[in-house]
Amino acid sequence: MQYAKFAHVYDALMKDVPYEQWIGFILERTAVPKGAETFDAACGTGSALLELLKRGLKGTAMDISEDMLQIASERIQSAGKRARLVQGNIAHFSLHRPVSLITCVCDGVNYLINPQEAQSFFNCAYRFLQEGGALAFDVSGRYKLEKILPGNLYYEDDEDITYFWQSSYKDKLCSMELTFFVKQPNGLYERFDEIHTQRAYSLSEIKGMLEKSGFTRIESWDGYNNQPANENSGRMLFIAYK
Repeated sequence: MQYAKFAHVYDALMKDVPYEQWIGFILERTAVPKGAETFDAACGTGSALLELLKRGLKGTAMDISEDMLQIASERIQSAGKRARLVQGNIAHFSLHRPVSLITCVCDGVNYLINPQEAQSFFNCAYRFLQEGGALAFDVSGRYKLEKILPGNLYYEDDEDITYFWQSSYKDKLCSMELTFFVKQPNGLYERFDEIHTQRAYSLSEIKGMLEKSGFTRIESWDGYNNQPANENSGRMLFIAYK
């Protein structure tokens, strides 16, 4: 099962991601009204989706991993919220009806390593947005994936989980090798390894694909800050309106 073990360490790996701040930034700029329909692509364990639901929006979400979706379902139920969760590839999604907002945070687009798949995702997003609706997504910038991550070893050592992470870069692809040691109920640690590959998309490349899909009003931000994105941005946030 894809990401089966990874799903259970994902939240520990992403514990410092300020989902509340990110979703707040997006909603402040898109002005999506309460009660509006949204779609969260590559939702993972549901952290961003839950922030949307907390703000009175209705949500449908998709992820390629059934294990991620199971954790997301449990999280949403525990919070007393409801959402429709679908297993699938975001490059080829479809919705029953158009929505006001489509989100994809934490590098979901980077994982579409074939540019044709990224283009397909943008095409689907344009198709299933209402007039005036917005697509909001972030990517790790090309400079980060090509120049900063490769050649460095990152690690974190907690009581229950220890992991090591090193990256390499070739032909616009950043391969991240992760090794986890996870504490088991008997006190011993189980090791498992993951290889994740992300494509480095440039600012101009993303804008070109969005325009090809039909988007004409495109905003790009240097992360979740009030500064415009540039080719050296570590994280770029795009908001494209239909």
